[in-house]
Amino acid sequence: MSSTPQAITFEQLVKECGDLYSTLQATAEKVKEDFAAMQVAVEKIIAEQEEKENQGDSGIPQGDVPEEKKEKAVPLWPMAPMVQIAVAIVEIERTHHITIVMDTTPYEFGNRAAPNQLFQVKNRTVMRKNPLEEEDPFPSASSGKPKKSAKIASGSTQVWTRQTATRRLRCKCNPAYHGDTRCQHHDKLMCMAHGIGAALAEIIWQGQPVEGVVLPDDLFA
Repeated sequence: MSSTPQAITFEQLVKECGDLYSTLQATAEKVKEDFAAMQVAVEKIIAEQEEKENQGDSGIPQGDVPEEKKEKAVPLWPMAPMVQIAVAIVEIERTHHITIVMDTTPYEFGNRAAPNQLFQVKNRTVMRKNPLEEEDPFPSASSGKPKKSAKIASGSTQVWTRQTATRRLRCKCNPAYHGDTRCQHHDKLMCMAHGIGAALAEIIWQGQPVEGVVLPDDLFA
């Protein structure tokens, strides 16, 4: 003998709807409270991050310090500039013609990731160079004098390889970059190329642009 379900009364339906509404309302209030708490937590994290960025390693607030003189917060992970500097030097009649190529994607093939940056050195000052511009004539070609033999050298510096110097060098090379025993230090012009690359690498480590940098006199002595 089968039993037939009892018909729900109007009062029961109203009660169930009321209970369901109360449950939904309580859930909505809980969600609202959780969202407000999460928003407060996010704002706190943002404020802490801004405060951290606004103070140096010493913990001294940097709000009133000029931007270029602010201390830099220590990053969570060690970071090094992934830049390779190639310096080519042509020496004619004791005059140096220096070209610098900077590659910011040394492990990528071609220029698709980032174009190489081209510079030249004039009066010890690093200047950006337009690859489409015509080269300045060498002294022997422009003066009409008999051409003398030219000395050519090039050197590459990987900025990210900087390390504590463990030896002293008598040449223009910086042992923090070219202190390896495999480096040859008998070629004066090549050592000059390495020295220029290392000087620019130090500028890059400081987060400064290389354009307009005046290279030290002792690199050309």
